[in-house]
Amino acid sequence: TGGMNWEVQIYDPNLTILLSSTSYNGPSGTADSANGVAIGKDGSIYVAGFETVPGQLENWKIIRYDPALSAALGSTSYDLGGNLDRAVAVSLDRNGNVYVAGYSLAGGSGYDWRIRKYDPTLNVLLASTVYNGPGSQDDSPTSLAIDQDDNVVVGGYEDADPGAGFDRNWRVNKYDNALNLLASGVHAGVKGDIDELNAVAVRGSGSVYAAGMESVRDGSNESVVARFEFAAFSPPAAPSGLTVAAFGPSIGLQWTPSTAGARAIQGYKIYRQTWT
Repeated sequence: TGGMNWEVQIYDPNLTILLSSTSYNGPSGTADSANGVAIGKDGSIYVAGFETVPGQLENWKIIRYDPALSAALGSTSYDLGGNLDRAVAVSLDRNGNVYVAGYSLAGGSGYDWRIRKYDPTLNVLLASTVYNGPGSQDDSPTSLAIDQDDNVVVGGYEDADPGAGFDRNWRVNKYDNALNLLASGVHAGVKGDIDELNAVAVRGSGSVYAAGMESVRDGSNESVVARFEFAAFSPPAAPSGLTVAAFGPSIGLQWTPSTAGARAIQGYKIYRQTWT
């Protein structure tokens, strides 16, 4: 009571009948917000947002519900040093792993992007990464999507002005499923003021569609839709008896045994020999 709670609702396909609903009130009983939702293959509903915790301000909160919203099946939280942390978007890959994008207040660099990968139960953190924009000021993701190859596309904005002013630009980062950065794109508006990306969608493994706004010379804001094209990356074929564990242009190839109980191989070197 006396605060703002999560509310999650399920409607029929015509949006005329409320089928079920649930709410969440965080430990402080004040401001809590659900900002993103995704549905797993088993019908589980994942909701990401933030809760207010006494003595810690706002923390990430991710909850997994059953398909009827009648029970919470699991949850996890994230706090960086008792500062303001908010999750803003959530999506799932083909294996049910859960990717969450949000931001945290990080010392002298303002708000930074944070992307975290959890197992389907939300009990295990599988990977994480951070992005701090060129101005080391306030940067935030706003949306997240998974492409057909399980690459992770995160859209948002960065502040390129290292001073007290604003030079906020669109930013799109593409990561592999281990959250290694594969590619990025930036859009700076004509005025060099406040430009914010609000949503991304993917097609195939290379096309990213983004929507947002930019400031124009007369001082107003205009809606903008853009397409970014990123080259698809594929690793070489795995040697016999091995399967790909992770890959990316910025790291070495890593392999794990495809046969249970086989000796783990930490690295694999590939040579090319040309004969004349």
